[in-house]
Amino acid sequence: MRGRAPFTLPSDKSLAQNPLTAGPFIAFAASKGMWDSAFVSAMVKMSMLGVENKGDLIDCTSALPGGSKKRDVRSRNLFDRLKW
Repeated sequence: MRGRAPFTLPSDKSLAQNPLTAGPFIAFAASKGMWDSAFVSAMVKMSMLGVENKGDLIDCTSALPGGSKKRDVRSRNLFDRLKW
């Protein structure tokens, strides 16, 4: 935000300057707690959606501690997966 970072992604500059995203961008920059909370929520949602026919992407769940050999996250209802 202050222009002192050693490197800034063009997408970050665009997010900071766009009228639709500047507010949340500035709020996240000011509050690590707010960013952490939103990030965890978004990652949980993305992990529940899974990957379907995305070219060379590989499900690497088995590499994680407690991971299964293979999972089919789309086999269950989304609301069940999110526990809503």
